[in-house]
Amino acid sequence: MDLQSPYVVAVYPAPGATYVPRAAGVTVQFSKWIDRGTNLGQVLLSPPMPGRLKVKVDEDRLVIRLPKAAGGLKPNTTYRVSILGSVKDLHGNAMGNAFSLAFTTGAGFDSGTVSGHVDAPDRKGTILVALYRVSGRDSNSVLPRLLSQEPAFHPDSLPSVGSELPAFLISADSMGAFAFDSVTQGRYAVLAFEDVNGNLAPDFGFEPIGVGSADLPLTPRTPKQFLHLASLDTGFLRVSSVRFVADSTDSTAKDSLQGILRVKFTYPPRLDSAADIRRYHLMALAGTDTSKSKPKESDAGPKDSSKAEVKAEMKAPIKTEEIPLTAIGWDPESGEWVLETPVLQRDARYRLEVQGLLDTVYGTREFTASISPPDSEPWTASFLAPPDASGLLTLSSGDLLSAKDFQLLSSRALNATRWRALQERLEARVDTEAVKMELALSSPVQFSVRLSAPLPSGQNFELRLKHARPDSTFQTLASAHVVDSLKLGGLRFHVPAVWKGWTFLLQARSIAATEWAVKPVADTVSLAPLVAGRYRLSAFFDSDGDRAWTPGSLRPWTPQEPYAVLLDSLDVPAADTVTDVTSLLPADTVFSRAR
Repeated sequence: MDLQSPYVVAVYPAPGATYVPRAAGVTVQFSKWIDRGTNLGQVLLSPPMPGRLKVKVDEDRLVIRLPKAAGGLKPNTTYRVSILGSVKDLHGNAMGNAFSLAFTTGAGFDSGTVSGHVDAPDRKGTILVALYRVSGRDSNSVLPRLLSQEPAFHPDSLPSVGSELPAFLISADSMGAFAFDSVTQGRYAVLAFEDVNGNLAPDFGFEPIGVGSADLPLTPRTPKQFLHLASLDTGFLRVSSVRFVADSTDSTAKDSLQGILRVKFTYPPRLDSAADIRRYHLMALAGTDTSKSKPKESDAGPKDSSKAEVKAEMKAPIKTEEIPLTAIGWDPESGEWVLETPVLQRDARYRLEVQGLLDTVYGTREFTASISPPDSEPWTASFLAPPDASGLLTLSSGDLLSAKDFQLLSSRALNATRWRALQERLEARVDTEAVKMELALSSPVQFSVRLSAPLPSGQNFELRLKHARPDSTFQTLASAHVVDSLKLGGLRFHVPAVWKGWTFLLQARSIAATEWAVKPVADTVSLAPLVAGRYRLSAFFDSDGDRAWTPGSLRPWTPQEPYAVLLDSLDVPAADTVTDVTSLLPADTVFSRAR
């Protein structure tokens, strides 16, 4: 059985060739016949050109012909052809390592170089790194991404990833390392992406993206670049829906209704920003009791809040004075923000305005205050992880909650009526047994629970609420699983000097747990208790001070915050001890230069 991988034995043009004819194609000969399934997604030409390369397999040769629309190679230009390691022979053996060939149509090679590393968690495709021109942008140096765009294409003053080809494109190796050489000197924007579908272009919302420097001067000694891939939403944060839900479901209710607004965004906003009630403004439209004027007709359906519609919405029905909102909460089940309203007029039209959230220029939605179907809006709550716990609710079996408060966040503001109902109808259970508890109100949307007795390990802990109707059943507000202390561990490390000021991020890899970020206030970091399992330890420099890693943006081009993987795989043993991992951390790094 043939298990030997194919490898390159000859190429044309030769590596390092000069004065290569502009009409020349590229031929790569392998040590054995290769699979005819080899396609464009396994061949890179840099700098790219408009049109589509033609890739043909002829026994043991790979023939690459230039698109006719390109008009041949450019004069006095250095080109690099890369063959990805996924090329296979007839027996399915992959080449493994990528092959790269550089040649020039002029007398010498360009001297710009840059190398670096791309961190790609859960990698599924080829990692590509692109350079987009920042200096010298004109119709000759910046090409459209699609051939159909070419007749009317005029490059913007800044790179536009969605509409233009990169100036240079290269693949990273299996470890994430990449290196550009023989590149034209100048200023470039850097972008990395995981090419899952093999189209050699970033697909936003589908493929992970790493936004690098917006203006990198490329020289023969360019500093190394480090990028971390993550999902990137390139659209503006917008209000996608607003629903009014009355507290009463009685269809014979009077004209005045009290209830909540359930607000949803196109993607989750920053919690610290969205939880600020001052950013939400409730306005009664003309025709309500507030204005005593005749109501105006409004367009059917909700208004969208995109930039193109801002002017139209500003000219919509006249607003009266603002109606104050009383409290705000968060529903993790539906992903909606919950706003408590004062009394509203039934069947009247209102407008909610949201201003000042991240990426939101102006967001609005209109709604009608009306009765909702019974039982359509369940009341939920979620555990807030204690400061010393991991993402799982890990409670030691010795003193479980006997003298410890656990905080919960309510999806509804806890006014006097609702708080009294919570105290009267909330029940704590461990599997099938009820447990006594004490409740305390921490804020309008937050309360604490303290149990009067320890809980056994390996059991399910549940908080549930009995509905007001006599025949109703219990509704689960929040639940967790109790973990034995013998299955907990921890880790600690001394912070190396080069990592001073960075925030450390611990991510569970073998268990279901959330990320845990900590910015050290001392020279030693201790993370405990932790559920036994495998973790990844990373660090990022919190440039904007929001206590979260920022992946960057392409509108405008904003680089991601510096990010580094310290230990890709770290085992926390199942023992009631704390493991010291100081000796495993890199003592020196070039990441600190990225600040």
